Amino acid sequence: MWCQSSHHHLKLIHKILKTQANHGTNSLVFDLLINIHVQSRRPKAALVCLDRMLHHGLTPRSKTFNNVLHLLLNSKHFDNAFTLFDAVKDRIPLDSCSFSIIVRGFCEAGDLRKASDLLDHAERTGHAPNVVMYTTLIDGHCKRGDFEEAKRLFHRLGDVGLAPNEYSYTALINGYFKRGFRSDGFQLYEDMKSNGVFPSLHTFNTLIHELCKDRDLSPAFKLFDEMRQKGLACNVVTYNTLIGGLCGQGKVKEAMRLLGKMRTNRISPSLITFNLVLDGYCKAGKLSNAIEVLAQLKSSGFSPSLVTYNVLLAGFARAGDLSGAANVYREMTGRGLAPSKVTYTILIDTFARENDMEKAFEMLNSMERAGLEADAHAYGVLIRGLCMEGNMKDASKLLRWMTEKGLRPSNVIYDMLIHGYCREGSSYRALRVFREMKANGMVPNMASYGLLIRILCMDGKWQDGEALLSEMVMSDLQPSDSIIRAVADARQGNSSK
Repeated sequence: MWCQSSHHHLKLIHKILKTQANHGTNSLVFDLLINIHVQSRRPKAALVCLDRMLHHGLTPRSKTFNNVLHLLLNSKHFDNAFTLFDAVKDRIPLDSCSFSIIVRGFCEAGDLRKASDLLDHAERTGHAPNVVMYTTLIDGHCKRGDFEEAKRLFHRLGDVGLAPNEYSYTALINGYFKRGFRSDGFQLYEDMKSNGVFPSLHTFNTLIHELCKDRDLSPAFKLFDEMRQKGLACNVVTYNTLIGGLCGQGKVKEAMRLLGKMRTNRISPSLITFNLVLDGYCKAGKLSNAIEVLAQLKSSGFSPSLVTYNVLLAGFARAGDLSGAANVYREMTGRGLAPSKVTYTILIDTFARENDMEKAFEMLNSMERAGLEADAHAYGVLIRGLCMEGNMKDASKLLRWMTEKGLRPSNVIYDMLIHGYCREGSSYRALRVFREMKANGMVPNMASYGLLIRILCMDGKWQDGEALLSEMVMSDLQPSDSIIRAVADARQGNSSK
């Protein structure tokens, strides 16, 4: 109905423009036409109309111009928005809102230098930057990782007579968390309250997410209660974060109870909500419960996503239920969902766990035929399978192959090879992999050090074992008594010969 109405208005206004062509054109008519294009989400048409208006020597209202800027940025037409702003900034009256919109645009486009330059330009031209402009820049610098600049801008707010609002505080709190400065983030939250700034829903969600990420559920639920006591309505993000936190600790029953409360409070679960609970049940090995949740997901009007099926596939694979995994795969492809890189890696892992390396490599070939490049994780799964069956020759070849493809082996992959060589008694091969691992800037773990030291000592190479023990201590790893004893016994055994 709106489309028909707007189309009628467009025709009418175009007629008016034609009749006025010889009698001077009215800027109000252009304003109306531009705003109809904006409401219809037609950025190119709005831009053409604005260009015609300027060509006629007419000036749009600031609100109309800002609406066009908003539309261009929301449509990801960044270059058009920047070019337009640059072309007219000295020709039409702009307000602080105009500058705020373009600062946001530069931040979203990742050009924070130009965003900062624009802030300075606004100050020079008498358009006093507002707290929105500063907050946008603070958030942009936090997301890019330039935390010191974000802090500088936050403290500059007071210098220019502006007070940070709840969004300014939340942006910097989030920045602290991303840098791993958890206590500083929570201290800023306390400062925020002390300064009389009421935390927003986004603030609480940020704090709860940080606590759940660190498996610190008790204070997370205290914040959840605090929100409700302050009359702040939770949203689906709040519930999903807490449900994910509970499932991550295996407390799936509690997560289901929270899902029930969510519905009682008339907040509809999202597809993410169901996927989180599904993942919780699958990791707990409760596949029948997972299937029940899948049925709830469907009855709630959602279509299972690729993530949904990957979670189920991983659950059945973990349980060694190949028949169940095959059923999930058939349903997934039957719904027209193509396997992703994650799907193939799960299937590779499934066959590798069942010691069917032939099928695992068939899956790798299928993945590559589908145009998907295997990543380091997929190769790691195959290397683990080869190491477990004692095929160290092919495991070593696969390591070389993946590095030739430009993939960087992880600590885990190197550790698996070290363990594999140690199990077959090839202490020098294990030591060679160990040295390669360190040369690539990775730190071996306690288990790798311990196993390699023991196998070297058993082979009578106690000097190499002792050298590794010294390296271990230098790396701030505390060797166990049994490792120290293994080196001492090997040295003593050698001296008694």
